Amino acid sequence: MKVRVKFYAAFKEFFNAEERELELDGRARVGDLLAGLCDSEECRKKLFNEAGNLRRDVKLLRKGDNVQFLVDVQAELIDGDVIVMFPAMLGG
Repeated sequence: MKVRVKFYAAFKEFFNAEERELELDGRARVGDLLAGLCDSEECRKKLFNEAGNLRRDVKLLRKGDNVQFLVDVQAELIDGDVIVMFPAMLGG
């Protein structure tokens, strides 16, 4: 299956791209997609905490749902899915 990832803000610079398309196995999950994006220890530290969970400051949207809280990284992907990745916006 093919899945596109669109990067915004700091992730656009970090991945040096506006978007990437990945070819994944037929029953791939969001976690598999993230593992496919991370080919270095630096990348894994940017996306995952020490327990191996998605960091709270990494936001993912799939069909408008927040993957971190509503869909979970164990959610299965569908061919043609578009995942949006952006950092949490902090302010005060």
